[in-house]
Amino acid sequence: MKKNGLLRRVVIAAATGALTLGGLALADTAAADVVNGGALVSGTAVTTSITVPNRQVSYTFAAEKGRHVAFSTSASTWSANGSAGMFLYVPVTSNGKTTYVLADSWVAASGKTALYDFTPNTTGVWKLQVSPGTPTTTGSTTFTFANDVDKGTLAVNTATPAATTVPGQNIVYYFKAVAAEKAHISLDVTASGWGTGGTANGYIYTPGGVLVDAVPLASAPTYYDFTPNADGYWKFVVDPDAGAVGGLTLAVAADQKKGQLQTNTAVTASITAKGSRAIYGVYGEAGEELPISVSATNWGTNGSAYLFLFPAASDTLIGFCALTSSAVECPFYPPADGAYRLVVDPQGGAVGSTTFKRLT
Repeated sequence: MKKNGLLRRVVIAAATGALTLGGLALADTAAADVVNGGALVSGTAVTTSITVPNRQVSYTFAAEKGRHVAFSTSASTWSANGSAGMFLYVPVTSNGKTTYVLADSWVAASGKTALYDFTPNTTGVWKLQVSPGTPTTTGSTTFTFANDVDKGTLAVNTATPAATTVPGQNIVYYFKAVAAEKAHISLDVTASGWGTGGTANGYIYTPGGVLVDAVPLASAPTYYDFTPNADGYWKFVVDPDAGAVGGLTLAVAADQKKGQLQTNTAVTASITAKGSRAIYGVYGEAGEELPISVSATNWGTNGSAYLFLFPAASDTLIGFCALTSSAVECPFYPPADGAYRLVVDPQGGAVGSTTFKRLT
C-alpha cells in the first residue's frame, strides 16, 4: 500500500471507461459557467445539483502537507445514465501569485459510489470541481469530504476510543518515546469493529515519518509491542480497508521504571497493561553471582514471564530465568563490573505479578 505519495486511490466503484482523464481535462478547459460551491466542512455531506447545461461547481478545502484526506461519493444521478468528473486542483504559488494546477480526477457515475483518498504534498487551500461529462449533462452527486480523526498524544495506560464516520477516513494517534530508555511501547487494542466483513490495519511511523511496521486490526482485540529506536512523537495510523467504517479503543503502555533493586528487600512487579515490563537497576561484579530469589509469581491462566538481565545501556542479553507458578532461584553472572537492567517481561500479553529479591 502506498502511504507517502501525493495520491493514493483506494476504491472507485464507477464505470471509469465512460469518462477518461483526457476527456475530463478538456471539459474543464472549455468555456463553462463555474459556480462557487463554498468551503467544504470535514464530515459534512454535500449534494452538487446541476440543472443548467454547461455548468460546473467548484469547492475549496484546507489541506495540510502529509495529512491524509478522503472524498466519499455516496450517490450520483446524471441524465442519460451519464457521469461527472471530480477534478482535484493543487495550489501553486509563484511570485506572490497562486494558481491552480490539475492534480488528478475520478468519476462520479450514475448509480455508482466512489471513494478517493490522498495525502497532500503541499499545505494550502485546494480545490475540487464537479464537472458533468458533457455540456448537456445535468443531475446531481452527493459526496463527503473528511479529514482524519486526530486523537492527539495519548496518555499512558488510558484507553482512548475513536471512530470513523466517513469511508476512507483514518484515525491518527500519537505517543511519545525515548529511545535511550530501552523501553517497550505497547499498543493495546481492547476493542475493534469495522462492520460486517470489514477490516483495518494500523501503521506505525517514526517521528521522522518513516513507516516501520503494520498491524492487522480485525474484530478481535489485539496488541503490539516494540522498542522505539528514535526519540520523539511516534504515530499510529488506523486505516480501514475498502471504505469500511467503525472504531477501536487503544491504550498505550510504557515500561515501568522501578529504580534500583536493594539487597534482601523483596519487591513485587505488578503488570496490568499488556506488553509492559518492569525494569530494575542492579549492580554486578565480574565473575560474581548475582542471585535473585523469586518467592511468588502469577500470570493468569496459561500466562508466563521471564526475568532477563541486560547491561544498563545495551540490549545484549546476559542471562534469563523462567518465572513459573512456583518459587524459583535465578542466578545471574555479570561479565564485567557495572550497572545492569533486571527486566520482568511477561510473554504474549500476559498480565500479573512476581515477587522477588536480590539475596546478596
